[in-house]
Amino acid sequence: MARRRGAPASSLDLLLDTICNTFGGVLFLAILTVILLQMSGREAENASPEVPRQAELAGLELRREDLAARLKTLRAAADQQDALREQLAPADERELAATLRQLRARRDAVDQRRLTLLGEVSQAQLEINTVSMKLAELDRVLSEDREKLAAAEDALRREVADRGADAGLPVLHDTNKDEIPLLLSAGHLHLVYRLNPDGSVVFNQDDCQLTTSNGQREVSAKPGKGMPIEADGASRQALTAKLAAFEKEDYYLAVFVWPDSFAHFRELKAVMVGQGYEYRLVPLPQGEKVYMGATSNVPVKVQ
Repeated sequence: MARRRGAPASSLDLLLDTICNTFGGVLFLAILTVILLQMSGREAENASPEVPRQAELAGLELRREDLAARLKTLRAAADQQDALREQLAPADERELAATLRQLRARRDAVDQRRLTLLGEVSQAQLEINTVSMKLAELDRVLSEDREKLAAAEDALRREVADRGADAGLPVLHDTNKDEIPLLLSAGHLHLVYRLNPDGSVVFNQDDCQLTTSNGQREVSAKPGKGMPIEADGASRQALTAKLAAFEKEDYYLAVFVWPDSFAHFRELKAVMVGQGYEYRLVPLPQGEKVYMGATSNVPVKVQ
């Protein structure tokens, strides 16, 4: 009778050993998967995510889930075998078997918790990799936008420089040269002074007239006199010849312009700038008079 009782117990032990070995193999694979996932997680932290690594991590995650399902099935089978062993084992071994089953359950719970946390870590790593790839793409787009902005700013600076050169914007500076007044009225240019053959500068009575009123000397253009300003080559040549009597190294031109001749000043300016003269523009309202006053040693601003 003792032998008959021992035979089923020996067969049961062999079955339990086989199940335990299988369970150990599955647990080894699970631990290996954990190590591989941890290594891939560290590599992902130290390097920018790539598409092949992303696919590899996703494949490992699927394999982990499959192993976890198989492990759960094997644990259920092991629990059934433990329950069967308790029923067939002697009374003094049942308590030991129950304790063993509780310890295995606690171990399995810890392993399951660890696998669950590992799955959460791997999912978080997948999300981190996705976000990192999006950030890398945004960095690339931002870099391209910065290059485009820099190119646009360079183009804008060149455009401003080109337009400034085309416009010929005046630059004011001081000068100590002697002044030659010019009256631009009714589309005619009147030189207040003229140069004698001996080099002396005298009042030009041909173009201007001088009157005294209340102790002030008023200078005005003689009607019908002066040189007409026209937008043609002949007029510019005549203006150039008339101004050539005054050396640009010694004199600057002060142009007094009334509203009826603002449009003619452009032609006069083209001649003055073309010949290298410094000039001072004095726009006057209609009816404003020009008076001759005392000279000053203070430098004036010219263009």
